[in-house]
Amino acid sequence: MLRTIRRVLHTATFAAAIVALPLLVTSCKKKTPEERLQEAQSLVSEQRQVPLGVLKLKEIIKEFPDDPSAIDARFMLAEIYMSLGRKENMENAYEELEGVYTKLGLKDDRGVQAHQFASQVLFQMEERDKALAHAKEGLEKVEDGPAKIEMGFLYSQMSLMAGSEEEKKAAEDFFLKTSLETEDAGFRGQAREMLADYYRRTQRFDDSNAVYDAYMEKYPKDEVNSQLILAKALNYRLAGDEEKFEETFKLGSDKLHEQITAELNPETKVRMQRDTARLYEVAGKLDLAEAMLKTIMAENVGKMAAMEAQIGLGETFMRTGNLDKAREIFESIRRDNPGTPMAQNADQAIKAIDGRVAELAKAAAEATETSPTLKQEPAAPAINE
Repeated sequence: MLRTIRRVLHTATFAAAIVALPLLVTSCKKKTPEERLQEAQSLVSEQRQVPLGVLKLKEIIKEFPDDPSAIDARFMLAEIYMSLGRKENMENAYEELEGVYTKLGLKDDRGVQAHQFASQVLFQMEERDKALAHAKEGLEKVEDGPAKIEMGFLYSQMSLMAGSEEEKKAAEDFFLKTSLETEDAGFRGQAREMLADYYRRTQRFDDSNAVYDAYMEKYPKDEVNSQLILAKALNYRLAGDEEKFEETFKLGSDKLHEQITAELNPETKVRMQRDTARLYEVAGKLDLAEAMLKTIMAENVGKMAAMEAQIGLGETFMRTGNLDKAREIFESIRRDNPGTPMAQNADQAIKAIDGRVAELAKAAAEATETSPTLKQEPAAPAINE
């Protein structure tokens, strides 16, 4: 009887072990490269354990060199190294990116992306000549298409900042041609604004306006033209021609209001109103900027557009130094949206405002202490008649 019981127990134990075996195997199963990448990303971005996250990323690259996760790991490492800022870290970032575009080549989108990123790393390392040569090499090797245009943007931007006079002239030509001839409207607009802004920053205001005029002549029905007229007005103000500024500003403003009034798509209308408000602010027409944002709020009650306009109004007041009004706006947002991310963002804005107020008060106090005070001369003695 005892022997039978032991046999039954032994059999039951063995059976239990067999049942538990799959669970044990499952628990010991190796994580996939994607899972390990997510773990490393969490260590870096959420848990703030950067050294351990870097170690995990390097392990992925070593153990899975041909897996797409290894490419992602290299990009993540490059971004981490760049964020640290030191030259040796940026050199490490360049090496990771070089590993990507060398492996993938410039026919692969990620290879192109890595090559562009590597050029930017060299530029930030103050290796300007090397960065320009690197970007030019990529431009020459990449196939025609969006990637080549992006390479052209990068190389031309660098040329305007650090190139020879010949390279700068070639960059200007590239941006002008792209702004007028490229089929992609996004690329056209980006090229137009880059070139116009470059001329503006170098105080070539007539050239900046010529960029806008060329675009409006080529695309007379583009809805952005009214905003370009306002941008021209800003150039006139920067050039010191206040009369021309007021004249051109009124023309652009009237056209924008016509467009906004006629626009039937609510989302497009809000976007146009928001862009117009920002242009008004830049032009120093703060009353018009405030009125436009309040119009968005009134026409979109209960919608996200109204909330975004309210936030935009607070930010406008902050940028223009009206800190009391800005505080009122953000206090209202915090009060009306308790426990939401918007309330948290409003709270951060209020803290920033209070910090700015404290800085101004301190600066004013220091200025008062260091400024020479007027000393009163002693009164002249009375003359006895």
